[in-house]
Amino acid sequence: MKLAAGHAAALLMASSTAGLAGGAHPRTGSDIDLMCQSVHPDFCPALVEAIENIADGRTLRLREDGPASEEADLTLRFVEEHATDSAIAGHLAWETAEGRTGRGESLELTVMDARLNARLLSDYALTLLKASSLPLQRR
Repeated sequence: MKLAAGHAAALLMASSTAGLAGGAHPRTGSDIDLMCQSVHPDFCPALVEAIENIADGRTLRLREDGPASEEADLTLRFVEEHATDSAIAGHLAWETAEGRTGRGESLELTVMDARLNARLLSDYALTLLKASSLPLQRR
């Protein structure tokens, strides 16, 4: 799915949080590992903030890469498929401690005649979460 900069906010407003409740949620107090690397320095912090808003007290650890830690009940990976100064495309992949796996929809955000900024990347991170059907649920 491609998002034009002007449409990203509209998509966010139209999206419900139902996509965030993709399955059984980890137990209370569980840990989440996030593997995130991006050429956009503002993207991973934006993704952390978006996840923290739905984590409901779970411990979130940002890691650059590597295997899932034994402490994590859920491991998320941002897979960057394409990135330039004015575009980013990727998806979230996840794995639970029980071995269940999933992959969110690939989303692309492109702007014309500008560079991606922190606000646009924050909107993209939130839309990416909503499109990923993560096994998290607001409590």
